[in-house]
Amino acid sequence: MKQLNLVTSISIVLFCYFSGQAQLIKGKLITSKGQTVNSGYVTFKNKTQDSKVLEYTLINKASFAYRLKKSYQDLVIQIYTDSYQTHTEILNLSKSKEAYNLVIQLTEKSIENLDEVIIKGSNKFSVKKDTVSFNVSAYKSTEDRKVEDILKKLPGISVDSESGKISYRGRSIETVMLDGDNLFDKNYTIGTKNINAKMIDKIEAIENYNENEILGSLTRSENVALNLKLKKGKIDLSGSIEGALGTFNTSKVASGVSGTSLGVAKNYKYFSTLTFNNIGIDNMPRNLNGNKKAKTIVAERFSKANLNSDYTNINEQLFSSLNSIFKLNDYLDLKAKVYYLKDQLSSKQNITTNYNINGDSFTTTDQTNFQKKPDLIHTAFNLKYLKSQKSILEFDFDFTGSKTNNSINIIQNNNLNFDTNLNTNYNYLSPKLTYTKKISKTKALLISGNYSYSDAPQTISFDPLISFNDKRIASQFSEFSQQNLNLKGQLIAKFNNNNNYNISVGYDSSMPEYKSFQTNKNNIQTGFNNSNYKKQSTFISSRFKFNFKSLKVSPELKLSHIKQNLINETQQIELNSNDLSIQPKISFRYNFKNSFINLRSAYVEKAILDDYLFSNQVLVDQRTAINNLPSTELQKTKSINFIYFKNDLYNSLDLGIFGNYQVTKGRFFTNSSISKNFIQTTYFYSPQINTTLNLGFNFSKYIDALATTIKLNSSYNLTEFNNIVNDSDFRSNKSIFFEQSLFFKTAFLGRLNFENQTTWQKSITKSENSMRFNNDRFENNLKLIYKPFNDWLLISSFEVFVPEIDDSSQNFNFFDINLNYRPDKNWSFSLMLRNLTNQDSFKQISTTDISTNVVTNNLLPRHFLLRFTWDF
Repeated sequence: MKQLNLVTSISIVLFCYFSGQAQLIKGKLITSKGQTVNSGYVTFKNKTQDSKVLEYTLINKASFAYRLKKSYQDLVIQIYTDSYQTHTEILNLSKSKEAYNLVIQLTEKSIENLDEVIIKGSNKFSVKKDTVSFNVSAYKSTEDRKVEDILKKLPGISVDSESGKISYRGRSIETVMLDGDNLFDKNYTIGTKNINAKMIDKIEAIENYNENEILGSLTRSENVALNLKLKKGKIDLSGSIEGALGTFNTSKVASGVSGTSLGVAKNYKYFSTLTFNNIGIDNMPRNLNGNKKAKTIVAERFSKANLNSDYTNINEQLFSSLNSIFKLNDYLDLKAKVYYLKDQLSSKQNITTNYNINGDSFTTTDQTNFQKKPDLIHTAFNLKYLKSQKSILEFDFDFTGSKTNNSINIIQNNNLNFDTNLNTNYNYLSPKLTYTKKISKTKALLISGNYSYSDAPQTISFDPLISFNDKRIASQFSEFSQQNLNLKGQLIAKFNNNNNYNISVGYDSSMPEYKSFQTNKNNIQTGFNNSNYKKQSTFISSRFKFNFKSLKVSPELKLSHIKQNLINETQQIELNSNDLSIQPKISFRYNFKNSFINLRSAYVEKAILDDYLFSNQVLVDQRTAINNLPSTELQKTKSINFIYFKNDLYNSLDLGIFGNYQVTKGRFFTNSSISKNFIQTTYFYSPQINTTLNLGFNFSKYIDALATTIKLNSSYNLTEFNNIVNDSDFRSNKSIFFEQSLFFKTAFLGRLNFENQTTWQKSITKSENSMRFNNDRFENNLKLIYKPFNDWLLISSFEVFVPEIDDSSQNFNFFDINLNYRPDKNWSFSLMLRNLTNQDSFKQISTTDISTNVVTNNLLPRHFLLRFTWDF
């Protein structure tokens, strides 16, 4: 009976809901000159509340058609376009009439009175041309502390939970500004992870963003930026101080102390952090120097479990940062940043590898204790001279220096005990000069020059000595150094209003060098490598962007002359090559209402020798050695990418479909000889073809009737590759990875809410005429968010991990509690209980074409913390 009543109630609700949508409003737009109105917005308001937009639609091909979601008596219809005056129409609706057909004549605006089109979506967001402005207060809830917590809730925005990297409508964010100033550059996670959400009034998502003021008026870029707008009155000084103290179940003290400071004045702006903790929090930004830095050959082998860092990162980290902008005068701005990190990391790791190679099966084990001590400083500054609106001169300088010591004890195959000590020094510096000149209303010249130098010397010692190639090795020295020089000139111009082109000429030079040798107990050096490589590329490229109403076409063509020279002094080998490369690309983008389709195809040729310079064997760790057979052949890649993305803000709907297919001809393959105690791998070039297919699906919807957000994410990867193992022929291999996750979060008006994410992963790796390796993994994370009183908040988290579904007896369960009390808007106290199940280790399983690998890492033990926070 109860079920019948429920069905009846739902039926009545649905009938009433759909009955209210019955009236259709159609409109045809005409102008005095017979011109076509390509874009604009139509808003619908109730006459009694004519200041509030209740519904809206877009104009398409000089017309619109919209079915109302609610019933009205007197409807105010307003039409906004770029070139015509706002038109207002009042319509008296009759319940008996299902459709209305309107013919509306628009009046042209005078040029000096053009207004920007602004559409407001209730109190949550507004749309202003290429910018969507989100009202933070409409999305913020009690448990949100930092800007990153808010970003995860905004429609169209996704945040990587581990790295903090942000994407918007399927495109990566490269810049996060603070009140219009690019304070953080690409290391914006410093701000998003640390700035208090209370300070932010709005978050703006800006498409077609260009930091260069001159170029921004000539071309629409593909870049996307975020702008954090501070609340009014948040000037001079604001920030927070936080302290946490407790104990691990081992009686060791658990602690975390942090402070952030934000200063804003007329001529300067800064954000600083200072933190120390031993509870797993990692504050250091990633990839400070991009891909131009020197490589390291000797593996640190320090790895953490694929879990929240609060469980896996056993650390004692001190980190500080300062990002600042100074307006020195009317023409000169200075931007500077400094990061410092000192840490002491530890980890215990057991690795079991079950091999099956050409019918031969065996198992290897490594029981490893790590101690890693990094010490790093990074500084950078930008000096910008803007004498007029027609020229900009910028000078950038980056420097990074670090020292890292790794002490490792390894028990190999349960009987061989090694102590190794690895010291890595890293230095990087890079000056860059950029000049922009606007030579006419439609043209600009951009000239840039960039030099960089980096080196990464490594010394590793072994106790006892390693038996290698009939020698006893006590230590090894290895060093990559690299110089890069990039010169480029660009002519950027626009024509026929929205079309533009970019003609570039340039010169790129890369000069990596590699040296290494091994030393025995008598300090006699053997196994030398001394390789010098120079790669030069002279190029000319052109890129056009054509706009045909909703369709955008962007063809590109790059012609390059690539010259390579490798001198291997050890083996008296010299390789030379000269290649002419033609690289075409083309992309199509079609914009619909609230959505777009993007199709891109490219052909790329590039030299890939940089990482494969040395011929004599180099020890990577106590059981692995590698060498190369260098080749100057080019790698040739064909790719096609597809993206469909729908971002319907008014219906709280995001939908993304992604696809990428890539065919690569030519790469360095592996020829490995694997035994129970040692692995020797030679990298060699072959023009074999490898393919990769990536597919993705993302769906997000806020269901108003349930007050719940639902997100569904799927990804599929198929890689086909070749290798040689233990004197086999060329093996054809296939790797498949599939991931499916379902997330929901409620926003009930009551005191209790829920958040849950379920993830399933499947990996399959198989080789021709060989056995198949596969694994299924499952995890679920449930959060209960309970607010017993206005000043109190309780968050309970339950996590379940099943690393191998076929063996569900080895599950890993985690339980955390966070009780927060905020008696005042500036003060709060928390009791945090973590890893209450005292899970001391975590297991991960991965597969390759020849093995199944089981890795077990130790975790931070159960601990509790009392935390105090003061916002000022």
